[in-house]
Amino acid sequence: MRAPSLAFALLVTMTLLAQEKTSSGYLLNWTGSVSPVPGDVTNGKYKLPGLTIQIAEADAGTVTSLFKTEMTGRCLKYVSGDPIKCIDAAIPEVSAEKHLVFAKAMSGKKGSPATLTIAFATNDSTAMTDQGKAEAFVQSLAVRMNRAVVQVQIDEQKKVLDKYTGKVEGAQKDQAKAQKKGASATDDLESIKKDKAKLAEKQVDLQSDVQKYQARYNLTQKEEDLKKMTKAQEQLLKVQKDMSKLLKKEGQVQKDINSQAAGVPKAQQEQIEQQTSKDMANTEMEALKRKFEAIR
Repeated sequence: MRAPSLAFALLVTMTLLAQEKTSSGYLLNWTGSVSPVPGDVTNGKYKLPGLTIQIAEADAGTVTSLFKTEMTGRCLKYVSGDPIKCIDAAIPEVSAEKHLVFAKAMSGKKGSPATLTIAFATNDSTAMTDQGKAEAFVQSLAVRMNRAVVQVQIDEQKKVLDKYTGKVEGAQKDQAKAQKKGASATDDLESIKKDKAKLAEKQVDLQSDVQKYQARYNLTQKEEDLKKMTKAQEQLLKVQKDMSKLLKKEGQVQKDINSQAAGVPKAQQEQIEQQTSKDMANTEMEALKRKFEAIR
């Protein structure tokens, strides 16, 4: 099969850009922000100032899960609730001392990014006065969490790409199989034609022998001539039966050839269709990779 033309590749790219999402519904381009903005976390009757970041294409549950993953090794213990409370947090970028971290995730509306607001505190009611490079830490957290979301998309897209790759390979095998069977059937047909020619020649000879022995027996009425005539007739009947079998086999082989000939373009069309889907999936994969790198 020919490689996709430049025009086709451009068409795939233009189609992709026009749809702005992958076939699975993931955004193709990164348009979000990883810069923290001021926010606050309500802890009971206390409101603690903090920093808010956006996590695109995620809900509050996913954000909470990602936050806990990112805080592995930094948080001694979690207290579930709203907000989540991290006890004895060890974040050198924020403070050399152990401290508390409060985090509240909220889902966005109508496709808007989810948000995560983080507050660093010395106790349940008092925010840390000196938070060191907290903003830089939270921004790096935003980068990693947004990239984690896109990485899942890339992993899922790889499965889609692998699926179409398998289908393309399957269609290629079907085409090769049809072509091989067609070639094999053609060889069989040629062999049958040769066998038919040999039988036809033998049939002519036997028919001549039957006529010869028939004429001789009519003159001699000898048992020996009758036996020769009968043997020739039996051999002729056998050849005629063999010829009938060959004709039947020839018809079946010709039917197989026609069937395989029809199967080749069908397999080719299937290959083209699956290759088109594979090319689209691959273009989407590359877009997701660029999207991943754009989060910084």
